Amino acid sequence: MGKGIPALDRWRRGTFRVIFLPAMAWQLDTRFRLIGLLPLTFFLAQAIHYWRVGGMGNLLWMCNVGNLLLSVGLFLTLRSV
Repeated sequence: MGKGIPALDRWRRGTFRVIFLPAMAWQLDTRFRLIGLLPLTFFLAQAIHYWRVGGMGNLLWMCNVGNLLLSVGLFLTLRSV
């Protein structure tokens, strides 16, 4: 067999290491939770707009639901949502 992709070979040998300091874990979680305010704000702005206009059914579009799911996932630190 010929040589493979160098990055893939290094990954197989385990030379790729992820540096993650446990002391920074709570800071990252806090930052991600604060970032979750942005999609929630966008969703609430759309909800207010559709409430005033009278088209609350339009909140079921995936772009609006996606913002809500993204904010929930960031708030709860769920990486699978």
